[in-house]
Amino acid sequence: REEVRRIDVLLVRHGAAVSPSVVGWIEWWRGILAWHHQEFRDAEQHLRIGLNIARTIGDLRLEAWCLNDLGQQELAQGKVQGAEANLSECVEVKKKLGDWCDVSIAIGNLANVAEARGDFVRAKELYMESMRLARETSCWVLALTLCEMARTDIYLDDMTSAQASLDESLVMARTVDPNTEAIAHSHLALAELRVGRAQSACTHLAMAIRPMRDPNFQSHSEFLVLAVRAAEMLGMSL
Repeated sequence: REEVRRIDVLLVRHGAAVSPSVVGWIEWWRGILAWHHQEFRDAEQHLRIGLNIARTIGDLRLEAWCLNDLGQQELAQGKVQGAEANLSECVEVKKKLGDWCDVSIAIGNLANVAEARGDFVRAKELYMESMRLARETSCWVLALTLCEMARTDIYLDDMTSAQASLDESLVMARTVDPNTEAIAHSHLALAELRVGRAQSACTHLAMAIRPMRDPNFQSHSEFLVLAVRAAEMLGMSL
């Protein structure tokens, strides 16, 4: 890839003049690029190099990013144990940084791991902790966390709690952006389907897919998966 080649040329040209911090962030970026191309072994290698540099020079922010992306990559590959270890450590590093919005997101990521291993009770506990922090720091994190907690409630067959979370999420999402609102509507469509309210589900799904017609709409992978799944259950075509 041209971007990687140019970076390699610059590193060779400038050598020792490049600070360890810059090298660490370059390794993180190369890890993300490799992950994007599903080159998981290379991605892990670059992220671990970045992580080692971060720990050597005491760069907590770089350390947190490398831990987060190592954990997310492992979770995507079904390596739940490794994902949990890295994401748990990421939470602790972000606490040291004191950015409580980031801590909320990191705890939510850890809840995703609990979901992946089927421990929905633990997942809900973590989402509630994430939500508590999000209420104090970020509307968009709160809106998405409410959606995720509702998903857990649906698995636990607690539809009353799921509905309450989704309704609040939709109110919050409307103050954020169309992407977040679309995700909330797609979750609501699935919740309505779960209790047999197909007509209401169709209404929410129509609201969810409406932003896709906007050329400026920024798609979100989770939203797309939810929308497609809900549409298939209703026999609708996107």
